[in-house]
Amino acid sequence: MKKIAFLLVTIIFIFSLQSCKCDDDNTTLTPQSEFAGEWNGTYSGDLNGIWLATISNTGFVSGTVTTSSGESGSLSGSVTVEGLFTATAGYTEGDSNFIGNLDGNTASGTWQDNTSELNGTWEGQRD
Repeated sequence: MKKIAFLLVTIIFIFSLQSCKCDDDNTTLTPQSEFAGEWNGTYSGDLNGIWLATISNTGFVSGTVTTSSGESGSLSGSVTVEGLFTATAGYTEGDSNFIGNLDGNTASGTWQDNTSELNGTWEGQRD
């Protein structure tokens, strides 16, 4: 009886090790955003300037906005797999909202300042 119990425990142990085996072909990868890369463009309306952004493989947006008078601030946000672009820009977090769409290598949308009635449009392209 002890031999049967030992054999049964050994078989269960071997199967449990097999089920935990890691297969290199089955590793989980970080999602690859089709919009990853360097982007740039202009914004216009009540204020005018340029924007530069880097979009990571996971859709994170980071960059800068610069007014036509040379003042600059940060740009940060995200892009969904469908191409919906949402970011905040300015000298402090949340100064202006940039919302739009990326399609292939082009981008466009609207912007609106959170503390005033300033607004306009923006456009750009991938480098």
